[in-house]
Amino acid sequence: MTNGRKNLKVHEVDATQACCYEFYFKNFINLINPINCSMTAAILTRYKANPLGDYLRKKRLDLGKTIKRASQDLNIPIKYLEALENDQPELLPGRDYFEKYLSVYIEYLKIKPAEIEPLQSKIKPIKSRQDIKKQEPVAWSEYWVRAVIILITLVLIIFLVMKINAIFQPSDLKIFSPADGLITIDRQLEVKGQSTPEADVVINNKAVLVDQTGNFSTFIDLQKGLNLIKITAKKRYSRASEAEIRVLFNE
Repeated sequence: MTNGRKNLKVHEVDATQACCYEFYFKNFINLINPINCSMTAAILTRYKANPLGDYLRKKRLDLGKTIKRASQDLNIPIKYLEALENDQPELLPGRDYFEKYLSVYIEYLKIKPAEIEPLQSKIKPIKSRQDIKKQEPVAWSEYWVRAVIILITLVLIIFLVMKINAIFQPSDLKIFSPADGLITIDRQLEVKGQSTPEADVVINNKAVLVDQTGNFSTFIDLQKGLNLIKITAKKRYSRASEAEIRVLFNE
């Protein structure tokens, strides 16, 4: 009796475990079914029907031709032949090119036009690259980036033009004293003026020191009679600015 009860309990445990396994298995199947459906749909989308391209590829392989060899024989780029075989007519420049290359290709593969007429109606509409580009919306951010680049370029150009102009522009030259046409009885005369700080100032062939603000001052000895005082100011690469002052010295 004892052994019989033990065996009964064992069978009860086995039955319970079997029910649990069945429950978990059914739930697992229900769980993976949507995944399988999604994967199947993705595979079908990826490997969609391509009757014309498959037919062209089969004929080429039957002739023992590689696509590279066909490209060399026909003088047509490989990418265009691949576009014909992969149902990607949008990679061709336009419908005229598609029809021309297809006609040349089927003649090369010894295919009669009547053989592919039913297949041609199944290919997707052909659009040129220009049409595709027109349909692609351009984000406003791209316009802003281009506008900013153009603006920065213009600012840099203006800055460079101003810098170059400043380098070659003649120096400013102002004479404070003496006045032109002065008559004096003093043998020594102070010449005062202002120019660009980086300019070299020369008075009667004698260099004069210019301070940080561009001011300069020096004394010159006058000769009896009419004296011509010639003042020049010149930066390194600029034209010279000149001024002439006439002073009459009477003892």
